[in-house]
Amino acid sequence: MAKTRGLYRMNTQSSSTLTSRLLALLLGPAYLNMIAHGLSMATKTSYTFTLAMTVIGSAIVMAVLSVFGVKAYKYKHSTVRFTLSTVLLVTIPLSVYLTALRWVFREIPTQELDAVVWLFISANSLLFMILTTAILLWMAESIMWFAVASLRGFSAKRLRDE
Repeated sequence: MAKTRGLYRMNTQSSSTLTSRLLALLLGPAYLNMIAHGLSMATKTSYTFTLAMTVIGSAIVMAVLSVFGVKAYKYKHSTVRFTLSTVLLVTIPLSVYLTALRWVFREIPTQELDAVVWLFISANSLLFMILTTAILLWMAESIMWFAVASLRGFSAKRLRDE
């Protein structure tokens, strides 16, 4: 009975939270599709290859951010919060974003760009990185919620059947 109460609580959450999570499950892949299309046009590579690389890079970033979140939660009352592994975890998403930026810059003739254009590109890249991280965190949280809800539903069904 105690296990089914947890499932009941999870299923009776506020409808705005549920709507937000379902929206993340729809908008996250649409956003990745849009990014893949833009990268494909900028780098002049096939859309299929670019979409695959975008999904792989996003999965890496979401996994690392999830590990980072679990680690931060685990050590929330500890005085030692930042270690060498924390630095490594933070540099992985940064390296994925910088790799994508380098991939785009290899295809653009950058010799003709002046300092103002470089500053504009740098500012927009930073804004893009922050926006993408927020969307990926939103989508990762929704994916994890959906996985947990599914597993709880299966275990509740199994408990009822027994």
